[in-house]
Amino acid sequence: MRRSIIILASVLTLVASACGGDITEDEFKDQLMEDGLVDETQAQCIVDGLSDAGISLQSVTDEELGDDPLPAAAAAVVAECVFADLDMGSTDPADLTEEGVGDPVLDELYAQCEAGDGEACDDLFLQSPIGSRYESFGNLCGDRFEITPGLCASIDLG
Repeated sequence: MRRSIIILASVLTLVASACGGDITEDEFKDQLMEDGLVDETQAQCIVDGLSDAGISLQSVTDEELGDDPLPAAAAAVVAECVFADLDMGSTDPADLTEEGVGDPVLDELYAQCEAGDGEACDDLFLQSPIGSRYESFGNLCGDRFEITPGLCASIDLG
């Protein structure tokens, strides 16, 4: 799981560091595939997903973003494409354990994550018992996504 998060964070960085200006779909895909973190199918999925979401390729380049994080909608597209074939485990509340419930530290991180603090979501995920509701909530950035988008601190959760 941690390897998957690192790969996703790297891909999100790659998306944001793609050339600016009038980048073509092929140039964008080539940039994504350059370091071998995504294959051609995943790169095409990202391009198509951004288009379907109404997000222009230029709007997610470092030239446009500057120091701003990748918008949550774009990060969700990337996560879906990168993790489409992976079994990330169940997020069905019926399958989650109650372990850790009532832990004051985890309760505080849960509250901060729920309020939109991405770093608190990441900490909640990393500090929670495996398979717990806390872990799932942190993993999905406060239940803002259906699949893990990776590091919540790198995404605008606003």
